[in-house]
Amino acid sequence: MDEESLFRDIHNHLIHQAQEGGKMDTEMKLAERFNVSRYRVRRVLDILTRMGIIHRAQKRGLTVLDPEPEKLSKNIGSQLTVSGFNAMEDLEARMLIEHAVLELAVKRLDDGRPPDGEGRSARTRDDLGRRGD
Repeated sequence: MDEESLFRDIHNHLIHQAQEGGKMDTEMKLAERFNVSRYRVRRVLDILTRMGIIHRAQKRGLTVLDPEPEKLSKNIGSQLTVSGFNAMEDLEARMLIEHAVLELAVKRLDDGRPPDGEGRSARTRDDLGRRGD
C-alpha cells in the first residue's frame, strides 16, 4: 500500500471511529488492521498530528480534534507550497469559475426572457445595482 493510500485509509478510519464515539485504535491495532508496520502507522499519525487533525497522548491514545479554521488554512497553504502550486493558475481558474457563475446568475435573472434592445448585460447590471442599494 502506498503512503497516500495508507494516509487516506487511516484518516478515514479514525474519523469514522470518532463519529461512532468508540475507543480509538492504538498504533498496534492500526498496523494490524492495515497490514503495515507500526513505523508506517506512526509516520501517518505524526502527519495527522502536525495537521491538527488528531492529538496523541502517551497512555491515553488518540483523540480526533475539531477542525480549527486557522489550522486548516495553514495546512492548505503549506500543502500548496510543497506541491509547487502556481498562484497564477489559481487566479485563472477562479476567473473562469466566476465567469461561469455570473453567466448562470444572468440566465436566472432573465427568467428565460430573450434579451431586449439593450441586451441582457445592461439589464442585469441595472438589476444587480438595485439589489446592492
